[in-house]
Order: sequence, then structure tokens, then C-alpha cells
Amino acid sequence: IGWQHLRLNLSWSSLWHLGPVFDEVVLERPEVQVLIGPDGALNLSALLPATPAASPAAPPSKPLRLGITHLRLTDGLIGFQDLSRPTPFRTEIVPVNLALDDFATRGDSGNRYSVHALSEDGERFDWSGDVRLAPLRSTGQVTIGALKAQTVWRYLRDALSFELPAGTIDLAGDYDFVLGADGPALNLTVE
Repeated sequence: IGWQHLRLNLSWSSLWHLGPVFDEVVLERPEVQVLIGPDGALNLSALLPATPAASPAAPPSKPLRLGITHLRLTDGLIGFQDLSRPTPFRTEIVPVNLALDDFATRGDSGNRYSVHALSEDGERFDWSGDVRLAPLRSTGQVTIGALKAQTVWRYLRDALSFELPAGTIDLAGDYDFVLGADGPALNLTVE
């Protein structure tokens, strides 16, 4: 995980909001390399804290006060390798661009976001909507365009007894995702 440039513009309003408020957060050329090793282990799991021993459930706490008026992620790159498959799979998604406006962990701000990404083969991924934190909930639209059947086949080839030599897949739909006390729930309507 890395990036070329990070700019944070902290607002004076942080003083009366009792938490950081950023007028602008810009992250230029971020890069994430996702690797599933031959043993099936995910490289990014090493960044997560160890799971503590089970303890009595504490009452949920309020999230830290945080506000971001404009967040921009530009020209990102996601590299993905799965070495656990009999035939290793590699791809890159570049550029990845994200815009998030009027985000706040508390209150009733819009928390609107949009993500736009392209694969190295020109496949498109667009995701937009809004997000809330308590409980974690996101609603919006997802579009996958010009996904090459050959990309899907390259990833699944060892599990399929046939080849997908050509063709593209276009999907669009609305989603509603909630992570509540009973676990995750996803409603997806695909066109």
C-alpha cells in the first residue's frame, strides 16, 4: 500500500465541531497490491490487528467525530494476483478515481461518493451512492461495463470444463447494503 502525494486541508471549524473537519483530502496515485499466496493467505491480512480473545460485548460506542467536505483519490492502481489457483491469475485496475463529498461520521450529511475504475483491458467499474456509519449502511448504483468473458474465464479456467473465447458482459443495478447486529444484508437489483 502506498501513494505518491497526500494533501490534507484541516478546517478551523474543527474547533467547534470537537473533532477534525477537513475541507479537502486529496490522495494522488495511491497503489494497493493484493496478493493471495499459494497457501490461500491474503497479504493484506497482515495489516489487521490480531483478533482479541472473546470478551463480554460492550455497548456500541459512537464513532469519532470526523468530517470531510471533499475527498478525492486520483489515478489509483489496484494490482491483484491469486497464486493459490493451479493457473495463477494477475490483473491491474488502473486508473481508480474516487470522489466523496460532505462526509461526516455523525449527523445527517449526504456522505455521497462515486468510484470510477478501468481494468488494463478497458473494462469499466462505476459505483456511486451514499454511506452511513451507525449502523453501517450504503445504498446506490453499480455498473460493470465491457467486462470481457475472457477475463472471467482466465480466473475460473481451472474450475470450468469449457472456454469463453469472446464476448463482453454489462451489468447495472441498485444495491442496499446494511451491516447490522444480525450480520450483513445485501439487496441487489440487477438489470
